[in-house]
Amino acid sequence: MLRAAELERQILALEPRLMVSAISLTHDPVQARTLVAETLTIARDPEHAAGEVVDAQVWMFRLLRQRFHVLGRDQERRRSRAGAVAVPAILGA
Repeated sequence: MLRAAELERQILALEPRLMVSAISLTHDPVQARTLVAETLTIARDPEHAAGEVVDAQVWMFRLLRQRFHVLGRDQERRRSRAGAVAVPAILGA
């Protein structure tokens, strides 16, 4: 198990590679920065601690991918809600 200080050091060392991966996922540098920032925030939050982290790299990239998919689902949900709201307004006009 990694100690907190060692885990933090490894997390910081992975940030540039996380950014490259985030750009590859999002195809947008601004969204990629947001994705990496949120991933790092989650990784540092004791409430979301990984427990017995054996490999920080595997854990961090898994968090990044999970966060990417969560954000994608949230965006899709917002789009479908906006479309559902817009349809009755058009039909009522």
